Parts: sequence; structure tokens; C-alpha cells
Amino acid sequence: MANDNKKKNNTESEFAEFLRDNWLSIILGIVVFASIAFVFVYTFRQLKASNTDQSISIGDKYMQKGDFETAEKLYKNLQFDKEQGELAENRLVYLYTKWANSLMTEENQDEKVLEILEKLSEIDPDNLDALYAMASMSYDGGNTDEAIDYCNRIFALSPSEERTVQLYGNILVSMGKREEAKTFFAEQYDTLIHAGFGYF
Repeated sequence: MANDNKKKNNTESEFAEFLRDNWLSIILGIVVFASIAFVFVYTFRQLKASNTDQSISIGDKYMQKGDFETAEKLYKNLQFDKEQGELAENRLVYLYTKWANSLMTEENQDEKVLEILEKLSEIDPDNLDALYAMASMSYDGGNTDEAIDYCNRIFALSPSEERTVQLYGNILVSMGKREEAKTFFAEQYDTLIHAGFGYF
């Protein structure tokens, strides 16, 4: 038992002596290890940021060329990135706006335009221009119920949005609801006068 205690004490003494003789080397080793870890993390973040910037830049180039689908995929990959998500969403809003505008001049593209505008509305639900375009296109396409739904979404955001007031009244008239339209226009009289619309 005494021998065991002696061995234990010797081991502890040797360890304490090792620490005393090599404390500087140990501290330097810790510092070096911490520095390597820091450099690794920093480099990883820089590479990630660089790749993100490249994806945004490449997406911009595809969008400018009119390859909206490829640009959309690149931006969507970054949509939930903590650092670049907001930038990617802003790019998607611009992309969908440009894409929809480019298709509006083509024939038989109404369904595709509505699909794109719906995507835009999902990202930017307060975008009155997108909602109005969807309401107007639905009305022109004969989908009055859908047009009314879009108008109601606009009124929830902006109760007296001038274009929508006029459109909604026209929709009611086209549905044969002339009295309801008169009542609606009477309620929105100030809005219509301000917008320069006629009143019947």
C-alpha cells in the first residue's frame, strides 16, 4: 500500500514537473490550435459568402438574358440562407415582375403570367401592383369571382386603392349588380373624384 502511494506521489510530481518545465509550450500549443480553428471557420465563411455572391451574380446574368427559370432556381437556392436570404427574395420579386411583364406582350400567356404573379405575391404579399394585375387579368379573362377575391385582398391592404375601386365597380356592373355598384361607388365617391374617374 505504501509503495502504491509512493508511486502515485511520484507520478503526480513528475506531472507537476512536466507542467512547470513545459507550460510555455503548452500555452503556445493551445494558442496555435485556437488560431488554426479561427482561420478555418473564417475561411469557410468567406468561401460560403463568395459562393453566395457568385450565385446571385450568375442569377442576375441569366435574368438579363431572359432565362428567368434558371435565374429563379439560383435565387430560390439562396432564399433561406441566413445572410443572403433577404437579397435573394428581393431579386425574386424583381425577377417575377420582369418575367410577368415580358409575357404580357405575348398571346395566350395569361395563365403563366398569373402563375408568376402568384409567386410574386407569396414573397411580397403587400405588392398592390401584382394583386391589381391579377385582379385585372382575371376580370379580362371572365373569372369575375377570382377577380373579386384579388380586389378584396387589395382592399384589406388599402381600402381605397383607386384603380381597384374602379375595377371592382366595373366587375359588379358586368355581373348585372348595377345597384350594388352604385352603392359601392357612392361609398367611394371621394376616392373616385380624387382619381379623376367619372361617376354614374
